[in-house]
Amino acid sequence: RMGIPFTRIPMSVGGTTTDIGILVNGIPILARAGVDICGVRTLVRGLKVMSVGAGGDSCACVEQGGLRVGPNRDGAPACMGGPSPTPMDACSVLGEFDQGDSRTAARALTPLASALNVDVPEVGRRIVRCMVNTIRERAMAFLNEVNSHPVYTIHEMLHPDMVRPEKVILIGGPAAILKPYIAESFGMACEVPEHAVVANALGAALARTTAQISLHADTQMGRLFCPELHMEQEAPRTMGLEDLKAFGLAAIRDNAALLGLADGSEAYVTEEQCFTMVRGFSTVGRNMRVRIQTIPGVLGEWRRP
Repeated sequence: RMGIPFTRIPMSVGGTTTDIGILVNGIPILARAGVDICGVRTLVRGLKVMSVGAGGDSCACVEQGGLRVGPNRDGAPACMGGPSPTPMDACSVLGEFDQGDSRTAARALTPLASALNVDVPEVGRRIVRCMVNTIRERAMAFLNEVNSHPVYTIHEMLHPDMVRPEKVILIGGPAAILKPYIAESFGMACEVPEHAVVANALGAALARTTAQISLHADTQMGRLFCPELHMEQEAPRTMGLEDLKAFGLAAIRDNAALLGLADGSEAYVTEEQCFTMVRGFSTVGRNMRVRIQTIPGVLGEWRRP
């Protein structure tokens, strides 16, 4: 692809929210400066994702003469015994969701249809499109935010190119039902993989266990510490940052093998700092800190039980 990043938008549609991420050449991008929670920046490294308050069980209502879907949720869809009309009730009256009672779904949508002066199937189509368009608007805002900063992947590879998605990968309970709506709204191909309904559970089950260590070396004192490995030993005065990183990479690989972690031989440096210590007019040592982690991912092998 001549160096152009291949980008996809993975989306997980649940009952309450839709979670959106970005894959660059198959690798998820990171919130490099730390995960942002309600505008509060943390020091927790994690994937850069956005949650939209629109899902299959979001409340649908008429507000100021127009439809609104989410962000509230009152419980299950009306067709499944819940108290409020939802997108899944809309899919039920359209014959696209075969669980629950479609007649109950139609009764739940009737007040909305009356308020908009349309029939029940039409209000059902509008509800689904309203939810999907809300997701698209937030996804595009998310992409614009990502494109305003350098893109860092889980392997710390900087991609200066603009992120231009080519496909949506849709998972979650309503994924198969929403596929044509998402494809139309986003104007791009939409893929629903096998086992999309339980993809998150499979991801959790197949997630590769990771290990992390932090090393602190003070060459003036001649000491090296690694709390996670209960290690304290001599640090040569000639040790540099590259020496410390090499030592740490070897140590975490040995520890991963000892713990029986799959693919534990692959690791990368997530943080590094080096401060030169000066006394008078002479350098007396270096204060170095390195954090190393085995590469996250999923196990490469899965056998059907």
